[in-house]
Amino acid sequence: MGPPLLPSGLDRSTEVLTPGVFAAKGKRALRRLTDDAILVAKDFGKVVTDLITIGTLSNDSLRILTPEKTLVALVERWGCNGGG
Repeated sequence: MGPPLLPSGLDRSTEVLTPGVFAAKGKRALRRLTDDAILVAKDFGKVVTDLITIGTLSNDSLRILTPEKTLVALVERWGCNGGG
């Protein structure tokens, strides 16, 4: 297993190189991650991501959110475990 591609403390200040609409062919654009991109990188599902991003998340919240802790919070709050 290689090194992680993104740091563990992701927040809105994290910058990534990505193909960009206005970048020259073969070049990448430097941009900041969106809340949705941060949650996807942390392996949150679409439903949980939609629920979490209804409000505004602070950078501190984005940094400390981990899938395991959030799943436990959902189970304790709503009695759901994400299973079928």
